[in-house]
Amino acid sequence: FPSHDNCGNAYNEAFAGLKKAVIPVIRPDRSTVFAQYTLAVEDRDTFVRDLEKLGVPTSIHFPSGMHEQPVYKSVVQASLPNTERLSKKVVSLPLYPYMPDEHVKTVIEAVQKVLS
Repeated sequence: FPSHDNCGNAYNEAFAGLKKAVIPVIRPDRSTVFAQYTLAVEDRDTFVRDLEKLGVPTSIHFPSGMHEQPVYKSVVQASLPNTERLSKKVVSLPLYPYMPDEHVKTVIEAVQKVLS
């Protein structure tokens, strides 16, 4: 898996059957470079903690919506329920250039174990 897109595609293929995760959807007529691989889970804190126990780090790239950021709060006075709900569920998995196959496999197996 020498590139982001190959790692992301491997994750998508491996996680496609998981009922406890919402994975990125790539339309057949589109492509992605997977700058990060972010999925949504119901209980993010438990998911993160369980992966950490298995040696898999995670990142929270979107802890709140843009409209909730201090710079925008005074400008944007809106309720965005989908953004607010998802910002509490999304978590990013390891993904980096030239990620070794064994690291990709470790992440896949850990996620499948935690969410099965």
